[in-house]
Amino acid sequence: MKIFDIKHNKGLFSILVLFTLLLVFFIILSTGLVQEPLAKFTASNYTSATYPNRDFHIVSISYETLFWEYVVVVRDEDGYELTVWIGPAFFPVTVSRDNGWHGAAVLP
Repeated sequence: MKIFDIKHNKGLFSILVLFTLLLVFFIILSTGLVQEPLAKFTASNYTSATYPNRDFHIVSISYETLFWEYVVVVRDEDGYELTVWIGPAFFPVTVSRDNGWHGAAVLP
């Protein structure tokens, strides 16, 4: 008899696979490999949805340890800069604030 037989222990095998996937997911989130690209993606989507008449490009991105948020600075072709704050730190998909007016009609 084998100690670990997949045919007879499908439930145990499924639990081990799920545990391994969750472990890899949390390791990736804790190392910071995903957060910065995800913050860039969120800022890009936010600016294109909130200011559809502007073509913003990402200028810089930094992590603010005091607020546990990413700060993304974007600029359009006219030189208008917009700062977008994105959090939470471990999975930055929520825009907490920006320094612009909502709606492209009120921007200079």
